[in-house]
Amino acid sequence: MPQHERDQSLDFVRLIAILMVICIHASAKGFAGYDQRHWWGVNVYESVSRIAVPLFFMVSGALLLHREATVRSILSRTWRIAVPLLAWSVLYLCWFEYIRLPDFLQVPLAGWFTLILKAPVIAHLWYLYTLMGAYLFLPVLAGFFQANKQSTLLFVLGVWFIGATVVPTLFGITQREYLGINWSFLPLYAGYIVLGATLYRKVAFARSPLLPAAALWLACTAATAVLTWQRARQLGQASDVFYLYCSPFVALGASAAFVTLREIFRRFLMDRPATVRVLLWLSRVNFGVYLVHVWLLNVFDRHEYDVDFINPWLAIPILTLAAFAMSAAIIALLRQVPLVRTIAPA
Repeated sequence: MPQHERDQSLDFVRLIAILMVICIHASAKGFAGYDQRHWWGVNVYESVSRIAVPLFFMVSGALLLHREATVRSILSRTWRIAVPLLAWSVLYLCWFEYIRLPDFLQVPLAGWFTLILKAPVIAHLWYLYTLMGAYLFLPVLAGFFQANKQSTLLFVLGVWFIGATVVPTLFGITQREYLGINWSFLPLYAGYIVLGATLYRKVAFARSPLLPAAALWLACTAATAVLTWQRARQLGQASDVFYLYCSPFVALGASAAFVTLREIFRRFLMDRPATVRVLLWLSRVNFGVYLVHVWLLNVFDRHEYDVDFINPWLAIPILTLAAFAMSAAIIALLRQVPLVRTIAPA
């Protein structure tokens, strides 16, 4: 996108989202011990951060669904994901060999490509597989978005909210189905993409939405944390049912956070040139930070810097910021090398 057309409020949303992703991975190790001291710290940070990936999908929708999706543009976007996916999968497999990770010791080098083709070799790379699927179906999503009015889009999103979040969450809790409608026609991540485009390009607010959106975001975060705690007490073990991207509190929270963060940028940050320059630089390394940060957290963990190295209330933000800063520095260096920079696209 040309610089004069760039909306840096979306860069701000992505910056907060990548910090949240790192926070999820930094705190995950402590989630299972719900009966241990300071577990609430883990629960709070997890509950705050679970909207991260939905925010990424929403930003993609805001940027892409108003455009014409041609075969050339689809293949170009898919290729820009496929190259880093392949490269980082190989790098992670090399790391697993180096640390002698048991699950991968019996995999011959010749089998690596098949392994990568079938599934992510490390959990966080699932997002790239899903994003490639989204890109391949962009004409469907873009055509639907462009052909319908706001009222139709909001109606479909309302049905999506019921079928893709409320129903699966109720089933996850009760193991019962309450309606015979086949809700699988409402893909979860496609809904987030359409939701982002609708909030960004179709919904106009008569007055500043900052306070009501922030209040809804806070309420959804609190509900996620409290319900996760109650569920753990009920089952006698930690359960992530309210953390899932199909949780209605995650979907509502992501919607509210998307509006809140853009409004914060517009009202308080947009007119600060130094802040805007920093944000522009960080936007160029954001995707690369997503790719490399799990390796850094793994290195920290191997040196016993994990969620418990001090009080988790402090450990988690320290690990998050350290992994973010070091990841950004690594990616910035990689981007200086002409051929290598293709594995860390902006």
